[in-house]
Amino acid sequence: MTTTTFDYLIVGKGLIGSAAAKYLALAGANVAIIGPDEPVGDYAKAIVFASHFDQGRITLKIGKQSLWTQLNALAIAQYGTLERQSGITFHSPVGCLYVSPAANDEYIQNARQVAPTQGIPLHAYSNNQEVAAEHPEFFFPPPIRATFEGSPAGHINPRAHKEAQLLILKKQGGQVINDVVIGLKRQRRDYLAETLTGSQILAKKVLVAAGAFTNFNNLLPRKIKMTAESETTILARVSREEAMRLARLPSLLYKIATPQLNNIYLIRPLLFPDGHYYLKMGCNLSDDLQFHTLSEAQKWFVSGNSAAQKTVLEGALRTIMPHLNILDMITKRCIITRTPTGYPYIGNVDDQGLFVAAGGNGYAAKCSDALGHLATNLMLYGHSKAGIPLEAFIPQFSDTHR
Repeated sequence: MTTTTFDYLIVGKGLIGSAAAKYLALAGANVAIIGPDEPVGDYAKAIVFASHFDQGRITLKIGKQSLWTQLNALAIAQYGTLERQSGITFHSPVGCLYVSPAANDEYIQNARQVAPTQGIPLHAYSNNQEVAAEHPEFFFPPPIRATFEGSPAGHINPRAHKEAQLLILKKQGGQVINDVVIGLKRQRRDYLAETLTGSQILAKKVLVAAGAFTNFNNLLPRKIKMTAESETTILARVSREEAMRLARLPSLLYKIATPQLNNIYLIRPLLFPDGHYYLKMGCNLSDDLQFHTLSEAQKWFVSGNSAAQKTVLEGALRTIMPHLNILDMITKRCIITRTPTGYPYIGNVDDQGLFVAAGGNGYAAKCSDALGHLATNLMLYGHSKAGIPLEAFIPQFSDTHR
């Protein structure tokens, strides 16, 4: 059995964890990050999964609350630096269209107030005709109101974003470990992480950033208050020619609400690892599931019945984009985490050096760099150093112990 020692250990090799590890390494810390690589081929052999195994996530500056706007702006400001330092391109600034059937949509009202004060390029539309004139590929049943946030809004490639963070981490001397932590406990003055392969890792401080799996695998002494819910997306396969035709299609947020679905999001056709181009659309569904155990989450990723939602999702997509030339459609499974506060948890689990960063509420991908930086500053200095109140991110714990 091998035992290695670090000053800092990040458990969870996802978007937030990789950002935190990078910032620790840039600060000169002796740091390692641990998590499994993306399972390829046989998903049934995997222990944990991640929803960032994906090619597109929407990014924009204006959030649903001012704190999200701050986080988004901080993260997006780092995209260019991250791309230059890593040599990995992950950001596509095609803009983002927000559409709502509500006459007094809160997001639109807020966006129109925030944009001028923050220097954010925003154009507002008051009816369907104005939207159709500038975005003819989309169709929305009237009446609607809409806004278009220009560059740098658009989308990011989460796979590439994470790899860019990890590459810089390694350049700074940090270590990346391909393994799964199956137990974490306090041992004398350190924390001991035990892994699936039988290795042991000692660290003075640990950040648990394991996404939907944070409450599993004996990572925390007590569970955080966080729900893990199923998220089903549909991938519409198109030809390369169709993808090129839609190369400047903006990302879409559609605030629709029906008995079957609500809050649609859509990203233009992108090249996926299998060599095909897919347009991605997702939403909240009326029969989304909640997962309370590791086995329930594993079963969803491996063999969940996402195909049951294919008809609903396909109907919505064909309504929104009636001229899309679709070759095939498949569904994809992921998990979204939600907290009672509506914000991620970034804070202390104990007063001895155990921290948590989890609970993205569906908004964390775009601002993961900022969230990781907040976690790093908390671990290093005990405060945010960015003018963002950490009180909003204090973890809440359930009465369930591991």
